Amino acid sequence: MHLITLENISKEQFQTLHSIKEFIKEFPQVDWSRFTDHYLLRFCKAWQFNLEKTKEMIKNHIEWIIANDVDNLGSLDMSKYDFLK
Repeated sequence: MHLITLENISKEQFQTLHSIKEFIKEFPQVDWSRFTDHYLLRFCKAWQFNLEKTKEMIKNHIEWIIANDVDNLGSLDMSKYDFLK
């Protein structure tokens, strides 16, 4: 298994990555700092750079992030969960 980086992808693969970066802008309610090129390339690689399948996977991932309020986990009051210690 080889590592996919910006340096070793084709022009077409780079265009897919660019399209995905534009696509995620449709979801402004998510903290995009985690969506680095490397992070997005993992999704692209999972679907062999098929744009529509990659977009669907990312959309599902983003919906999960929103539904589970992942971006706000750091502000969760953990004292409610003392019984888990």
